[in-house]
Amino acid sequence: MLKNEEPGAQYKILSPFGPKLGVVQLNDFVINKMIELTDNILEDDARNSYGEHLAGQIAEEPVVDLERLNEHRLDELFNQLVKQHVSAVLNTDRKVKTELTSMWLVSQREHEYNPIHWHEGCTISCVLYLKIPEYVPRIIPSKGEEDGKIVFINNNPSNPNQSMETPLISFSPHVGDMFIFPSRLLHGVYPFVGEGERRSVSFNAVHFFDDEKVRKLYI
Repeated sequence: MLKNEEPGAQYKILSPFGPKLGVVQLNDFVINKMIELTDNILEDDARNSYGEHLAGQIAEEPVVDLERLNEHRLDELFNQLVKQHVSAVLNTDRKVKTELTSMWLVSQREHEYNPIHWHEGCTISCVLYLKIPEYVPRIIPSKGEEDGKIVFINNNPSNPNQSMETPLISFSPHVGDMFIFPSRLLHGVYPFVGEGERRSVSFNAVHFFDDEKVRKLYI
């Protein structure tokens, strides 16, 4: 322990600037309910595709009707998670209100991918993972395994060693992982090789306070 007469200092890391990522681990109840819900959607021949609104080079991107969440007792949970994240990031005691605006299922198969993009008409975006297949490793010398990862890109083009700001970060998601992030944040998903389904559900939300006019800016 440093004595008062010795040189020393205390520090803490502040992060008031730049996008913040919320990372959630969903429990088995939520995972199983969401798998059941999305299984029913994929088995429905009359399912509606959301793909025309999305950037993904993915065949199966059906709509998830938000009313289905209520049937599975999940709409309140997702709204609460978004509220918690917004309140923490903004460090505010004001009452945050949230509203889910859209949700869709991404049933990604071998070689399919999601190019870099962002989401419009909302303030918060989320993605949660329900199935992760076993990938066939590429085994390229001196290369890391990037297949199936989700990557987030900040608007910092400079050398991170000089700017002290990381321009991108990627994750190999696991079943039950959920990411919450600003809808303007660039992100994408790499393709993979191997049989099986990489299943995720994405949704958008708006957050606002007591002034209803703020909400109307985003929808």
